[in-house]
Amino acid sequence: MKHSPLCSWDDGREIYFTAKDGTQKLRFTVSRDVLDRNVGDTAPTSARKSWVKDNMSDILNIRTGDGTIAPPFDLIHVEEIA
Repeated sequence: MKHSPLCSWDDGREIYFTAKDGTQKLRFTVSRDVLDRNVGDTAPTSARKSWVKDNMSDILNIRTGDGTIAPPFDLIHVEEIA
C-alpha cells in the first residue's frame, strides 16, 4: 500500500499520513498519547516521525491484517476519507 509523506499537527506531537488501498483513501493518525508512550513526551517531531517510519509495516497492517492488532497499534486511528 502506497502512502503519502508523514505530516504532523498538534505542534508536531501527532503524526498522520494518507494511503490508498484499492479505491479507498485512508488517513492514519498516530496520536500524541501513542507517541508520548513510545518515544517520550518530550520527543521532537523528528523522533516521532522516525518511530512511525520504523513501524510503518505494522501500522499499515492495521487495515490489511487478520483483524488482530497488537498494542500500541490498536490505538492508531484509521478512517476512510474522500
